[in-house]
Formats: sequence, C-alpha cells, structure tokens
Amino acid sequence: MKKFVFAFFIMVFVNVAFGQRIKYRDLFPMIQQADEEQSLQLIKEYLQVDAEHPNANFMLARIYEKRYKKFDLLTQNDLAIANAQQARLSLNKCKNLIDEREVKRNDEYYISENGTQMSFEQINTYLQSSIELIDKFLTAIPNIYENFTKSVSFYNKAVNKYAAIISSYNSLDDLYMLYDEKLEMDLNELKVYYDSTIYNLDAYLERIKSYPIGYGQRYSLKPITTYRLEGLVATIPFLKNEFIIWNYSDWADQINRVMKQDIITLKTRLIQHDKELTKLLEGKIEEQKQDKNLIDRELVFNLEKYDFQSLPVALLQYKNHLYKVKTREREKVYYDTAKNLEPESRYLFYSDMINYVREADTLITTARLRNTRENQIKHSQYIKEIYKGEKGLDNYIQSNKNAIEGRFDDYVSALRKIILLNKPEIGSREEIFIIYRKMKFPDYVTGIPKDVTTPGYFSTGREENADGSVYLSGFYKKDETSLAIAYIIKHHEGKVLWYKELGSGKEVAEASIPVKITITRQGLAVLLWHPSVSDVKSSLLYLDEAGEPLFEKQFPEVNLFPRDLKYNEAKNHFLLVFRGKNSGNTLDNGTSLVMNLQGNGEEVWQQQYTYTGDYIDIIQMLKGFILVSNATQYHGMDGSTQLGDTPFALMLRLNEQGKIIAANHYSNKNPFTIDYVLRVSDNNLNLLGTDGSDKAIHILADSFVRVIATNLD
Repeated sequence: MKKFVFAFFIMVFVNVAFGQRIKYRDLFPMIQQADEEQSLQLIKEYLQVDAEHPNANFMLARIYEKRYKKFDLLTQNDLAIANAQQARLSLNKCKNLIDEREVKRNDEYYISENGTQMSFEQINTYLQSSIELIDKFLTAIPNIYENFTKSVSFYNKAVNKYAAIISSYNSLDDLYMLYDEKLEMDLNELKVYYDSTIYNLDAYLERIKSYPIGYGQRYSLKPITTYRLEGLVATIPFLKNEFIIWNYSDWADQINRVMKQDIITLKTRLIQHDKELTKLLEGKIEEQKQDKNLIDRELVFNLEKYDFQSLPVALLQYKNHLYKVKTREREKVYYDTAKNLEPESRYLFYSDMINYVREADTLITTARLRNTRENQIKHSQYIKEIYKGEKGLDNYIQSNKNAIEGRFDDYVSALRKIILLNKPEIGSREEIFIIYRKMKFPDYVTGIPKDVTTPGYFSTGREENADGSVYLSGFYKKDETSLAIAYIIKHHEGKVLWYKELGSGKEVAEASIPVKITITRQGLAVLLWHPSVSDVKSSLLYLDEAGEPLFEKQFPEVNLFPRDLKYNEAKNHFLLVFRGKNSGNTLDNGTSLVMNLQGNGEEVWQQQYTYTGDYIDIIQMLKGFILVSNATQYHGMDGSTQLGDTPFALMLRLNEQGKIIAANHYSNKNPFTIDYVLRVSDNNLNLLGTDGSDKAIHILADSFVRVIATNLD
C-alpha cells in the first residue's frame, strides 16, 4: 500500500515538476527512495529535459548495469543483451560528462553501493571496469546463446524427424523391408540434426567454462534399443543440470548397417533362390530327391525374421511343395493302370495325393492372402524380376490356384471311383455252406432276420485270419419255439477246425445271437444279443484260438441293442457301441452308448450321445474316434439344434476318452443316406451311400470331421 502511495506521489510530482522545470537537487532524493522501475522512470523523464546532466546519466547507467546482470542468460537473453547495451551507452556518455570538477561540486550525488562518498578516481575506475565487463559480456553471450539455442533447435528437429520416421512404419521389420530412397534421406537428415545438436551443445558447454553464466549442465547419450518405446521426447531438457540425449545417429547407422549387410543381401538371395526353384519345377536343372526340402532354410528364417507373414516365403513354400506334388504324380499312371493291385494301395495313393494337393491349395491361398499392396512394395524388385510385375504375380497365383483345384477334383474323383468299385455290396453273396454234423451253415453273412423267431441257420459274422482260416459266427433255430443257439465255427477252406455252441452249455445259458465278432491277439471276441421280452440284454464273450472261453462280461445295466464291436490291437482295447431297442437300425430318438474295455474286460470309460438317428460306424483314428450316423436332429456343442426334414450325415469327433471335441453334419436339398464308412487315413474319411434315385453318394471328410469334398449338388 505504501509503495502504491509513493508511486502515486511521484507521478503527480513529476507531472507538476517537469511542467515547471524541476531542479535535479529536488528530484535526486526521490530517485534514491524509489524502486528500480520508478527510479528509471524519473531519470528518463528528467533526461528528456536535461539530456547532458552528468549524475542523471550516471544513475541511469548504474540501473541498466544492475538490470542486465539479473536476467537469466538462456531464458531472458534478449532482455539481458538490451540492458547491457543500454548500460554501455550510458557508461560511455558518463566518461565524457563526469570530470573532477563535477564530482567536487556535486559530491553528494556520487555515493557507492555501500553508502560511502566516491572520489573522481573511483568513479573513473568504476566506469572503465564496467565498460570492459560489458564488452566481454556482449562478446561472449551471443555466441553462448547461439550455440545453446541451435543445440535445442537441432535436437527438436531430430526428435520430430525420428517421430515422423517411426510413425510411418508399424514395426522395425516393416522399416527394413520398406526401406527406400526417401527413408535413406530421412535417416541422413536425422543424423545431421543429431550431429549438429551435439556440436552446438559441446560448443556451448565449452564456452561457459571460460565465461560462466550460472549453468553447469551435463548430458549422457542413450541408445535406442526398443522400437517406438524409446527415442521420443515430450520437452527438450537442456536447462536441467543433468539430462540424456537419445543417440539418433547410432540408431540411423544401425538401420543402414542392417540394410547393407542383411536386407540387401537377403533380397538378392531371394531372387536367386526363386529362380533356382523355378528352373527345377520346369525341369531345366538336375532333379532333386523327392524327400529333400528344396527351400533354403536360412533364407526363409531370415525373411520371416524381418518380414512377418512374408509373401515370398509363402510363394517359396508353395513351389517347394508343388515340386513334391509333381514328383509323386509320376506314380499316377501306375496306380491308374496296374493290374492285380490291391484296392487299399490305390486308396492310399489317391488319399496321399488329395492331401498333397490340399496342402498345395493351402499354400497358394496363403500366398494370395499375403499378396497385399504393402507386401508388394516390400518386395517390388523380387516381383519385378520373377513375375514381371504385380499383374504377373496376380496371374501366377490365380492360374496355380485354378490348376490345384482341378488336380484336387481329379484325385477325389479317382478315389471315389475306386472306392465305389470295391464297396461291399450289401445283400450280395456267393452261397457257400459249411456242412458239419448234418447241419448246413452259410459261409457268408446273412444278417439277423427281422423276425428272430424264424427257424433256420443264419450267419452274422465272418472274419478271416492271416493264415487263411476263418471264424464264422451265427445262430440257428430248429423251430419257432426253441431257443436261438449261437455258434462259432473256425474252419480252413471248408474244413471245420472246431465248432462251439453258445446257449446249450455253461457259457451264456439263454437264447443268444452273435451280433459282431472281431479277431484279437488271443483269439476271437463275440458281441452277443440275448432276445428278451422286456429288456435288451447283451454280453461280450472272449474265446482263445482254440475256442476256449477267456472271459464273459454281461451288461445288465445297458438296456440298448449291441450294434458294434471293434478291437484296438495296439492298446489291446475293445470298443462297443449300443443303440436302440431292437436289431432294426432305424432313425429313432434316443441314445448311443459307446463303451471302452481293456483286453481283460475291465471298463475304461463309457459315454452317451443323444440324437435322433441311427448308427452307421465308429472309426478308430490315431487319437480318438469318429462316430457316424444318419440323423434328423442333433443338439450341438454350442447349444444349437440341427434339424432336417430328411436325414443328414452326422459326424461326431471323440477324443480318446470318448468326449465330443468336434461335430459336423452335412445335408443336401435331395435326400440321401450313408450306409458305409471307409477310413483310408486320418485325414481321409469316406462316407458312402445313396440318394433317392440310387445314385452313389460320396462325402470326403478329414480328421476334424470337416467335409472337404462331395459329389452331392
């Protein structure tokens, strides 16, 4: 408040006094009592009236001298320089105005900072030394300030240039693969900005050693090691006592070094290697072994190291695989024309070729998906030299895609043809009989009659051993009222080796009908159905090679018809399938039960699957099983319900514990049913059947029950 009142008093006084030619002796006390700004104002006002007044100029010089020394020389440099220049002008003027006579006459005006009287000699010394200090200041500070501001400016440019570079490339690998002349120029500019930063910063720090300005900064260099996470700066930290500088120059050098040592060499090798593969595919150089990998693994590794989802790698892998396809295809003539060749051999060949071609289709499809504009830019020289440009690459991919799809269709058709040719004809048989004890047993499968009370001899299973001997299972009824007696015959070329009845002795002492038989390590397993009025009863009987029982297992809690029996020799396990209430295999709404037993009859697991349908087959895979049915309704794993007015093919993929891990169904606008399943390999499952016009139906699926081909519309 006092300061405000005093300032107001001075303002009023000055306005009045200067209008009446105030005397300096009256103004001087006010100058001494006022603050720096007020004193400066009073002196400037007075000098407008008396510009040559010695002490007024002396007081003005002292004010400017104080002012220039108090400003920050880096953040307030302009003010410091301006006040220093004003101080030097005033000091030089004082040298001409102040003499010994002036000092003696007005000695009360010349007071030192500590309040003592100043002599002329002291004043003269002060003026001379102050001018010398200001001259040094005005000589040193502009260079110091210039070096400092240039270091800040160049570092700011380096930061912005680096940010612009990394914002243009999603990853360091993209930067390498998209490296071009513009990026090279940007990296060179980045180096220039960085080097200029260091040059000016070092010059600044060296200058303030000889002319201290109150700062003593130190900096350290830090390498950029993590792309996009390091090297970015929000504010320039050069005013701090200690700060770091990102080493953009080394980073740019590293990029250029990798380009020269790795990327350029890599791209050159890629072109050479692709040309070699092309010549091999065209038969222009010596052929390699079929099982040899033709791709340079180190080349592929380095390409994928710098180029994630690399287009050239996909093309190389396709060409490498295509060579294997073409090599294996040379065997096609043999498998198409060879006589007396087992059908299984043809199955395997066509299955292998289907899988080969599917893999080729996957690889060329991968190449097509990777054929993006960005990937084309990454490998523009490669595409230009190998494919004559982007259009040539597009044509190559499309033409090979079409050719592979044609090959796939051809091999599926060939497999379908040979499978249908050798498919067992249901109901067809050569009527051969085994005569034993005046009984006539059919040596072919007759199946279970719809009316099991019908008298006669029926054969339900026939399995041939490796030595040519045959197990024959069935049952007979002498009349409508007698029990069905199950029998097992082992014969060799019609000569009975042994004969065993089930139902007349201690084994299974009730009506029995063998449903399925299977050969095992130790002999024969027989799945039996025991017709009953109220319940569906079944059992498993295990006989050795001589027909002696090893064990018998009843299934009193399984009130379902026994449908199938499989044996896994590798694990010595049995797989049993139950469904429905009678021998008829119809589209009923119910449960399929699959049971897994050890070779001694101990249960391992059992699982149930509910759907509306029948049972066709269960297929042993390398790991797990596939259950195949005709169905009209199924509740999927995701809770969805599949419904059909006509049956659809239902495939359930089971793991080794029988749990469903995948499910698929295939339907068609025209009704069809599946009646036969052939596993050629784990990735080649063939479902065969007929449609309403008795057309043969073929559905080809893989191990994950995905349909990969069909002759249905």
